Amino acid sequence: MLSINYNSASRNAVNQVGNAQTGIAKAMNALSTGNRINSAADDVAGSAMASRMQVQSNSLDTAVTNANMGVNLIQTMDGAMKETEELLQRMTKLTEMSKNDAYSTQDRDMMDQEFGALSNELDRNAQSANYNGISLINNAGNTAGSSLFDKDISKGITFTAGDATAKPPVPANNTLTFKVTTAPMIAAVPAVKGGAAAVPAKVGTPVDTDITVDFGTNALSANDIVGAINKALKAAGANANATINSEGHLKIDSNDRVDGVKFGASKITNIGGTAAAATGLGAGTATDGKTGFGDIVINVGSSGNAYDNIFLKTVDLSSEGLGLKGASLTNSTDLDKTLSTLKAALDTVTEQRSHLGASQKRLTFASDNLQNVKNNTDASLSSIEDTDYAATTMQLAKEKVLNSASQAMLGQSNQMQSEVTQLLK
Repeated sequence: MLSINYNSASRNAVNQVGNAQTGIAKAMNALSTGNRINSAADDVAGSAMASRMQVQSNSLDTAVTNANMGVNLIQTMDGAMKETEELLQRMTKLTEMSKNDAYSTQDRDMMDQEFGALSNELDRNAQSANYNGISLINNAGNTAGSSLFDKDISKGITFTAGDATAKPPVPANNTLTFKVTTAPMIAAVPAVKGGAAAVPAKVGTPVDTDITVDFGTNALSANDIVGAINKALKAAGANANATINSEGHLKIDSNDRVDGVKFGASKITNIGGTAAAATGLGAGTATDGKTGFGDIVINVGSSGNAYDNIFLKTVDLSSEGLGLKGASLTNSTDLDKTLSTLKAALDTVTEQRSHLGASQKRLTFASDNLQNVKNNTDASLSSIEDTDYAATTMQLAKEKVLNSASQAMLGQSNQMQSEVTQLLK
């Protein structure tokens, strides 16, 4: 119908011009920002995914930084421990020299002066070693229960079942029994307003794990003995392990250290069995765990679970922490005890450096993995929100052509109403 009050063709052309200009603006916005999604309206689901993945990418970036800082901290810590190890080795040599009667009293006095100076250096090194203001090697160390046996078994033991008819009778020495005991902490309960009073945290019921090791009737090396004990511990689900120290003595340590948060008690008790006699592994002296340690925690994630944390064991490498405070070379009767303490101190440093080396490897692998995950996450994020320039420039060209065509048609449609005057002539 030809009329002058409404021109549908012109209105349609106006709409098409508006659509084309909206398309041009959207394409130019995407090309200028580099983002396909510039508002939630551009892609509702994609916008939500991109937001979550951006948070994940940022968290991964922080985790990589944390892991690398952890490596730096470990390297600083290990450097300080290397210095401590060298001090202890020199102190050990001085102690061994002092046991030689070829040295005069004056010579021993000179050695003792150096020994005392090195002991002071242990304290200075322990106090001064820090990373970003964090003290590294003068914190309370292993506070778990342990048991140290008093016989050198470095050459191995031949275990027997015993023979009462032999002349003289052969006592059995092929079994070892002990308990690994831990007690969980019961968390504190806050007070209820107008109700029950606060209940402080307390130590819960101890949990005992009975361990029995049967060595059979075999000639076993020290490593075989340790392996048999650790196999029994693993089978029983006990969080403990056996080792041989530098003096060839068997040592069993719990790995559940007393922290007053998770564990309130840690013990290795009830040491018995025929292998614990003087003819076998020797008598075991138990030391109960005590409170006081605090791990250094390196966080390498943001999922909020324990797997995000890598724990670095703390240690006290001062003269007091190593049991060397007040040690002297002037009393010849104490030299054997001092030498034994020095060897135990070297064991502590060696064990701690091994732990740090393993932790550094772990952090390095964690950093590499985090970087790989971040790269893949960023690639996925890019595929969701980044502009595809080839497709968008093609779309822009299309919208420009449509805009030009729509404007041309708008001009043509506006001329249609002028045809009414031809009918009125």
